[in-house]
Amino acid sequence: MALVKPLPALTEDAPATLLLRYPMALAMAPYHALLAVVVLTGLVGLAVVGWGSWALARGVTRPISALDDGVNRLQRGEDAHVEVETQDEIGRLATSFNTMATEIRDRERRITHLALHDGETGLPNRLALERVVEALSDLPPGHAYVAALGIARFDHVRGAIGYALSAQAVRMIG
Repeated sequence: MALVKPLPALTEDAPATLLLRYPMALAMAPYHALLAVVVLTGLVGLAVVGWGSWALARGVTRPISALDDGVNRLQRGEDAHVEVETQDEIGRLATSFNTMATEIRDRERRITHLALHDGETGLPNRLALERVVEALSDLPPGHAYVAALGIARFDHVRGAIGYALSAQAVRMIG
């Protein structure tokens, strides 16, 4: 509803003026539904962005957490294997980690074998014997016996028949 303010009488020195008044609330009333749709669309968009961000963050942090767990297990000397679920950078990192863990386990086995066996004959050495005796120490007395053999003048035998044959002789005696 338009309100017209009565104007003073027109004269030659006063120009004609028309003033229309319309309440702003009435002017904006047709746009309330549009404003509600815009606000609702914004809230739905914000919810979708929030859910997408959460899903993306979870997709990145879960494999990284699995890698961290694998690193901690490997550090403690346990078997560490991480499941590779993707072929992206994190998947390639997990594959590299699994390869590294396998190579570390193999290297540790070789080092342990070298520490517990004679390099020339491949037979268990004194440290291996000490470990076996220590493990048998829990048995009651008289249930375990240890015998040690020695070859007199072995250096002369080795010098006479060579390293390969002397190692074979020690393996046969062992």
